[in-house]
Amino acid sequence: MPTAPCPCAGYGNEQPGKLTACRNENCKGNCSLKGANGGLCSSCLGKRKKREKVTNHTSESPVEDPSVLACDVRVTQDYIDELNRVLQELTTRRTPRRGLVEIDSANEIYIPSSALAKKPVMARTADDGDVSYDAFEGLDRDVKCNLIRWTDVAVEAASKELGKEYAFSAFSLIFSWKSEQQIYHIDLQMGAYQFALILTESESTIYSSATMSLEDACIDLGIDHFNDPTLKNFCSLLSPLNRIDHSSKSITDGPVTPGTLCMMEGGKIHAKPKNKGFRAVIFFSACPIGRRAYNPNEQYNVFSLLDEIYGHADSHEKPKIKMEFEKHLPYYKEKYGEEHLRQVLSRLPARSPLSQRGLSYLS
Repeated sequence: MPTAPCPCAGYGNEQPGKLTACRNENCKGNCSLKGANGGLCSSCLGKRKKREKVTNHTSESPVEDPSVLACDVRVTQDYIDELNRVLQELTTRRTPRRGLVEIDSANEIYIPSSALAKKPVMARTADDGDVSYDAFEGLDRDVKCNLIRWTDVAVEAASKELGKEYAFSAFSLIFSWKSEQQIYHIDLQMGAYQFALILTESESTIYSSATMSLEDACIDLGIDHFNDPTLKNFCSLLSPLNRIDHSSKSITDGPVTPGTLCMMEGGKIHAKPKNKGFRAVIFFSACPIGRRAYNPNEQYNVFSLLDEIYGHADSHEKPKIKMEFEKHLPYYKEKYGEEHLRQVLSRLPARSPLSQRGLSYLS
């Protein structure tokens, strides 16, 4: 037994909160059982059958890091080529099908949960009544069957990981050709999870461990501290872009094999990576049963978040929020380019003073 407390603080030899084995052979970690290969037992290493939340040592990292799940999905090159061909035809039609949605740096097709063969608990998403599945139904029969089959396997793997306390929703196919990195954003509530089944050999999602507390966000904005649920969940987006970039990496190290399933908790800053060729991902989410399901329309980047806060702020707070909005513009212009930033700002409400200020800055 070491004469002094091991610097791993019971959680491994890296920063607090990381579940990595300690190299100190005498360290027993945060339990009474010594691991065979260096300090932590299998439970401390996160290998319990039922997933548990990671307890962090600081309030600056409230969300666990993304991970890759075991998933028995095999996607051959023939399948990829066929999917590529069908989606090319779909997106170049003279009259676009309803349900084909353009999102930042990509396209999206909604997949009906009713089509899945295996049905764990399904949640109704906030815009189910407005979603069109016409684009999905217009795909070739073989392509639809493959997408459903792959989704079934991925949902089964996700359900085994999370347990029976979660409901799944918001199934879609997201795809693009030669597109830039998506702007950093957050689109899920903390405690919920999003999954990406990557169907092509490409990079996985980029995420950042940069965080900001609600208290610090209010201080930086110069507004009175208040427990606003939107600001609380998305306030990490107010972190300086240099810090977000410095703390960013992909979920996997390098391109992944088709059929890789990635999992990430809500409240985490992330973005679709830049891709030079065809990239396709099956997306879906999971929320604790009884909680509000994922809302596909609730996605915030730093500018849309500040616009939301501005709309609810008192008159004496608005000048400071506007200054914060303006502060981020040159950094994001430098990283994403003027045209990409213009597209992002144009999605803000047209009459928003911040939207007008941002577009004026680019003109």
